[in-house]
Amino acid sequence: MLGIDVTVEGDLVVLKSPYNDECIKRIKALGGRWNPRRRVWEVNSRYEDNVREIAMDIYGTDGRKVETTTIRIDLDKYGGTLYDEIVIAGQTVVKKRHRDQLPVLVRTAVVKGKLLSSGGSLRYPLIKWKAGTILEVWDVPLSIASKLANENDGITIVR
Repeated sequence: MLGIDVTVEGDLVVLKSPYNDECIKRIKALGGRWNPRRRVWEVNSRYEDNVREIAMDIYGTDGRKVETTTIRIDLDKYGGTLYDEIVIAGQTVVKKRHRDQLPVLVRTAVVKGKLLSSGGSLRYPLIKWKAGTILEVWDVPLSIASKLANENDGITIVR
């Protein structure tokens, strides 16, 4: 997965990452502040290890190279209602923007079955699929993929 970086700049640790509620909550608990001009989180450098741990827990990387893999998601087994997005390793891989449009795929492909264009309401679109639909998601950090596969029967590691 792309776009994650943790760097030290003087007395600050800087986290560049995609939007993630859990990450924001944990960074704020360290006294982190959002820098809107640079679009990064800034935290006192004494918390570098904590920021790296947060990035590893949520995204599977802190910007350093990690082993990645491909996973398959059997949507019938994955669980429950999938509102407007599917998030893997802290990043959105399927996003439904509007009720009557096909979901947008990011580093993801439908390898079997079909995602449906209709689903939900105008205000609350839902991701819907034909029975038996399987998604393939690329470049998932192996640590996250292993955890997901152990916790969910609908996820398998491909390679």
